[in-house]
Formats: sequence, C-alpha cells, structure tokens
Amino acid sequence: MAKTQIDYAVILEAVLISSRDAALEAQASGASVATMMAYYDVLSVAQQTAEIMGLTLADIGLADFNVESLVPTVKGG
Repeated sequence: MAKTQIDYAVILEAVLISSRDAALEAQASGASVATMMAYYDVLSVAQQTAEIMGLTLADIGLADFNVESLVPTVKGG
C-alpha cells in the first residue's frame, strides 16, 4: 500500500489533537511545570511549523486553541 502525504497529515493531525487533549487534561489536574512545558514545546513547534508552511491552526486540528495558555504562571518571584 502506497503512503501519501494525506496519510501522514491525518496521522499528524491525530497526534496533535491527542496532545492538545492530554495537555488540557494535565493542566486541569494541576500537572507540574515540567509536564506543562513539555506539552507547550511539542504543540508550539507544530504551530510555528504550520505558520511557516502557510497553514492555519485549523489545518492541523488546533483551531481555537491557544498554545500559550499551557505556559504555567509562576507565582512569587
């Protein structure tokens, strides 16, 4: 069976949606700063790469998702 770009796009979109959902779940359960930054790193690279390629967040399954919302607010100083 020949692989196509569409096959890879479908897989990548599923991975990104799963990552987004897991990140939101982790955030809601009070995950560590390290965990949240790991999700942020993965999803922000996807967002930046999509933008470079002229794609929207909707194109990669992340419509209406704010990647920056994953960055934990550090209290104190």
